Amino acid sequence: MIGRKRSPEAEFIFEMLKTTFDHGNKEISMRSFAKCNPKKLDSWVSRHGMAAYFHNYIMENRDQIDIPNEMLDTWKRYSAQIALQNTLIQNESTQVFDFLNQNNISYLMLKGFAYTKELYGSNWTRPISDLDILIKKDDYQKLKDYLLNQGFRCKVESEFKNNADEWIQLQEAIRNEMGFGKKIGVFTFQVDVHWDIANLKEEYSPLNEMFKLNIDDWFEYRTKFNLEGIYVNCLDLNAHFLHMVHHYAYGHQFAGLKWFLDICRFIDTLGKQLDWALIENKISSPGCRRLFRITCQMVSEVLGENHPAVKQWVQLNSKTVSSFDYQYFKSRIFTHRSLSGTYISFIMMPEKLSQKFKILTYVLFNPSVTKRWILTGKKISPIIQPLYILKWTLAEILKKRKKRKSTILP
Repeated sequence: MIGRKRSPEAEFIFEMLKTTFDHGNKEISMRSFAKCNPKKLDSWVSRHGMAAYFHNYIMENRDQIDIPNEMLDTWKRYSAQIALQNTLIQNESTQVFDFLNQNNISYLMLKGFAYTKELYGSNWTRPISDLDILIKKDDYQKLKDYLLNQGFRCKVESEFKNNADEWIQLQEAIRNEMGFGKKIGVFTFQVDVHWDIANLKEEYSPLNEMFKLNIDDWFEYRTKFNLEGIYVNCLDLNAHFLHMVHHYAYGHQFAGLKWFLDICRFIDTLGKQLDWALIENKISSPGCRRLFRITCQMVSEVLGENHPAVKQWVQLNSKTVSSFDYQYFKSRIFTHRSLSGTYISFIMMPEKLSQKFKILTYVLFNPSVTKRWILTGKKISPIIQPLYILKWTLAEILKKRKKRKSTILP
């Protein structure tokens, strides 16, 4: 996507995003809108979870933004779907948190409903996809037993040839998180239980050392919020910001518009309350500072360089990012996580060429890069591993293109 001109749909969405922060150009927005394919735009807005956010803003500014009623009605329907899904997740989540509280289990809710009311005014604007919980490893078995007794199950990948119990044991041994899902009608409620925030540790260990946050115990940065009558433990303001940016830049490799919007909303709404001296201390590694620097540069395009909190963020690091690297990562705002995108992004993340080469070598020739070998028990020569990686990434790209072409909008 480097050097590729944005589609009219992407141009409109990005300019509209800036407009919601009073930094966009409404005339540019409408010119881009006039060039959009209505079905494609609906697909983009829905796919990136922006329907409720844009619908609410436009309804409050109808005298300035002229969007056809038919399209607004479609976004309103998407908004209702978001509200329904979030309600289901909220109701199920409170039961999980009630169990954790009643059994005195140390935990932290990551992301999700934490701070959504402060950022968006309600729990129904920003789509929530799952529930992420950080616990102490010693408490994992209690929570796992509870979830299994409540009808949750672990998805076993088709390539794994043994039974589900062996799959769980294998995942618990090689990863530091476990996903549990429960069907509620056509919707699957997903709970991801973490006992370490660095959730790519086993696959990309060189990267974890390069981009590790300077936090040994996340439980030291704990606060509470009220979720429909249940008091829930979550990260405090500073730790939430650190995790949010790190999760977006490192965990998602800058992919995903809704994660980026969260950061923009956070800086705009709560940025003045952040302890920037503490944040500077926690992003002390050069690699971590680079991730935060790239994210800050992206946010400044949306909020403006003169935004007070953006100014404070910029002061943490005066080094510049090369135009080539920045344009690549900026282009990923409108993408989703993928195998090919992950490989390329991790190689490009380090600043020094020697570090990029180290990651390139690791990705191409280290069998621990992918869990496929562990799942199947297959052993191959490291020399031909690049061919397998190329095969998987090409298959993923072709599958994604075919899916986009066959998408039928409701």
